[in-house]
Amino acid sequence: MGIAGTEVAKEQADVIVMDDDFAMIIKVAKWGRAVYTNIQKFVQFQLTAKIVSLIINLISSCIIGSTPFNVVQLIWVNLILDTLGALALAEEPPNDGLMIRPPFKRTEWFITKTMWRNIIGQSVYQMVVLSILIYVGIPIENSHGGNATDILYTFVFNTFVFCQVLL
Repeated sequence: MGIAGTEVAKEQADVIVMDDDFAMIIKVAKWGRAVYTNIQKFVQFQLTAKIVSLIINLISSCIIGSTPFNVVQLIWVNLILDTLGALALAEEPPNDGLMIRPPFKRTEWFITKTMWRNIIGQSVYQMVVLSILIYVGIPIENSHGGNATDILYTFVFNTFVFCQVLL
C-alpha cells in the first residue's frame, strides 16, 4: 500500500497501490487479469496468422515454385494485424467474471491447451480454404492469360486478410 506501507515493502514490491483503499486492490487485480487475458488473445491471434502465412508460403514454394504472399504483402498483413490486435488489447475493459476464476500460477503455461486447440483449428481451416483457392483457383475464377496467376494471388491475399479480420 502506498501510504501505510513501509519503504522496504515498497522497494520490494512489483506493484504499489498508491491509495490505501482495499477496494483499489480488487480493481488492480481485475485490471491485471484483464491485461493478461487480452495479451493471451493477442498472441493467439498473431500465432494463427503467422502459422498460416508460413505454411502456405512454404508448401506453395515447394509444390508450385512460387509463393502467394510476397514480402510487401506480409509486411502489410503484419501492420494490419498488429494494429487490430493492439486495438483489441486496449479496448476490452475488465469484467466481474475475471474475479471468479482462480489466479494464474507462475508455473502455468502462457498458451493454454484451449488456445492451442483454437490456433490449430483456425489455422487448419484457413490453410484448407487458401489451398483450395491456390491449387484450383484459376479454373474456379475462370481467368485466362498471362496475369491469371497474379489475379489469383491477389484474391488469395484478400481472402487471407479477411480470414484474419473475421477471426
